[in-house]
Amino acid sequence: MLLPAFIKRQSSDFAVTNKRVMMKSGVMTTRSVELLLNKIEAIAVDQSLLGRMFGYGNIVVTGSGGTREAFSHIQSPLEFRRAVQSVSDLPAAR
Repeated sequence: MLLPAFIKRQSSDFAVTNKRVMMKSGVMTTRSVELLLNKIEAIAVDQSLLGRMFGYGNIVVTGSGGTREAFSHIQSPLEFRRAVQSVSDLPAAR
């Protein structure tokens, strides 16, 4: 039961630059999303008790216009949200 979640978590990449947020997940088939930093309105993080214990969770990135991109079982979701918030607070990002 835990093996598929572990493989998905290990095969996911999330990156934050001063202009974009890029997310990729999948092994056999991949899903890739790239959002401009100034178009992100919110990042929701959901973690179960096991998720908090083992450092994984689900995120939902809401972009302008109400578009929602959900990613499940990602590693360190709170750290990802903090990285996006810290970069979006920089004056050059706007």
